Amino acid sequence: PEMDAPPDEAETGGNIYFDGFAPKPVEKTEKGFSCLVHNVEGFSTFEAKRIIDTRCNTDMCEAKSYDLMIVSGAAPAFPGVACKPVDQQKHYILSVPVALQCSYPEARAAALEIVKQFSSSQRLIYSAGEFNYQVKAGYPKEENGILLAPSKAYADPAQAFNAGKELTK
Repeated sequence: PEMDAPPDEAETGGNIYFDGFAPKPVEKTEKGFSCLVHNVEGFSTFEAKRIIDTRCNTDMCEAKSYDLMIVSGAAPAFPGVACKPVDQQKHYILSVPVALQCSYPEARAAALEIVKQFSSSQRLIYSAGEFNYQVKAGYPKEENGILLAPSKAYADPAQAFNAGKELTK
């Protein structure tokens, strides 16, 4: 299907929109916010009384890691790499720390250096499809009338979901 063209500058007042499927930026109105979004059906505008932004950017973070899941006969120990047991089947998550500006290929290269140190009882099950971020303290917080509540600020998806339910009350 053919996608609608983005609105031109005359229609948007010069604002730039679209960061994934989230509005960026939004316009404050008397009733709350006017948001322009883009999805498979094209561009559309909606009104919102309140916005809770669950995205996470590196400005919100104090640390970043690239995670690997491995199976190992015993809990692995690699210098500077956090290890968390997943289950009783000897599965572990290794969190390889990387710089906040680190690219995905650079992170995979850093992880490969760890994999090269595996013993014969260790094997890689999978590597992460995205980075793991540690969010700075102080979230959720309101900024320009928008509640910033990055989902990465919570220990796991269930905790983030429950926090989101509380924030929408």
